[in-house]
Amino acid sequence: MDELLDIQSTLAFEENGCVYLRRAVTSDERVTLTVELWTGIDDGSEWWEVQCADSLRFQIANDSRGSCRLVMDDPLVWEHTDPGATVGILGRTTEPLKAAAALYAAHARIACRWRRAPVIPFERYVRHPDIEGFLAGGHGFLASGPERLMRAYAEALTPYGLGPYLSAAVGAYYPQRTGIENVPDAPGEPPLKALLVGSATFVVGRVLTAHRIAGPPPD
Repeated sequence: MDELLDIQSTLAFEENGCVYLRRAVTSDERVTLTVELWTGIDDGSEWWEVQCADSLRFQIANDSRGSCRLVMDDPLVWEHTDPGATVGILGRTTEPLKAAAALYAAHARIACRWRRAPVIPFERYVRHPDIEGFLAGGHGFLASGPERLMRAYAEALTPYGLGPYLSAAVGAYYPQRTGIENVPDAPGEPPLKALLVGSATFVVGRVLTAHRIAGPPPD
């Protein structure tokens, strides 16, 4: 992967280059992406094949373009690797609309990063469809999920007299409900990472490789 990423760090690529996703093939846990990389030098392009042999999750968007990036400190990754936690409240608020707005803002700040929209839906871990009603009523569990997201929820609700608290939770991810599997990094194995192509295509896995190919693959 290093060589593909290094090309994109050149001034020529930054000024005139682009990566285009041309094909995606998925089979069980394996995801293979074919990309055309315009280097920004003399209108030249290269063809690359990127493979993830142990994909945990992926999303393929047609006409993805921009750049390839490898990230680890990203919601797509830590959503799977963070320890689980539960956030609850001990009180009630007289300002449920403001408290709910603070909760939504905290979610967007943590789950968006540089994106325009969160990659983690707000409804994935929050247990209550009527957030304002829950905050006005008080007392109970609000959500279970990745610790850093739950901590952000608790901090957002603190000014509103709700007495939010955080606790460790076994099974907080509930994969049968959320579709998200908790797979913390373990000693001796590659860390979980995400490959981003443009703003909408991604592959999450531990083993990601890339190599040049002679040209576009046959249809």
